[in-house]
Amino acid sequence: MKIGSNKAVGEYRVARKETIIYDDEKVVCFNVSDFVGTGGRNEKGDVMLVQAMFSFIAETGGLSKLGLRSRADLPGVTGVFGGDTGFLISSFQLKWMQILTSQHVGMLFPGYYKEKIPAMGPGDRRQAMFLLHQFAQESAALLNKTDYTSTMLSEFPELSGNIR
Repeated sequence: MKIGSNKAVGEYRVARKETIIYDDEKVVCFNVSDFVGTGGRNEKGDVMLVQAMFSFIAETGGLSKLGLRSRADLPGVTGVFGGDTGFLISSFQLKWMQILTSQHVGMLFPGYYKEKIPAMGPGDRRQAMFLLHQFAQESAALLNKTDYTSTMLSEFPELSGNIR
């Protein structure tokens, strides 16, 4: 066992699929289980989810939404946190700093979805994970899909064992 942990060595937390209520509609989304980024826990499943979400959004022309200039800025979907994933998170946060709720630059916090989320306009403040959810949903719509979570699980099969 790791000191201060209730899990055996080699085990890790996994990202999760959740249902949120956004603008009076139930919607499925992905969420990380813990902090991802510089100084975060960087659980393998969480890091893999973040890497896959950024790649999925980029596939449909969303590089500028992510604050990136090139697909070369995208790390592989490995679940290993490194400087490339840190750069990705920081670039995204700096791009959307004006509308993101307060966070530490370079670290994604788990989304808090216990309460209903009201409809939002373009300038309304939101959590970074919720903004990623919105962009992933837009990407799925561009692919004529209604649920980005299912689409991502088929496009990134390595995620399936890392989402609960």
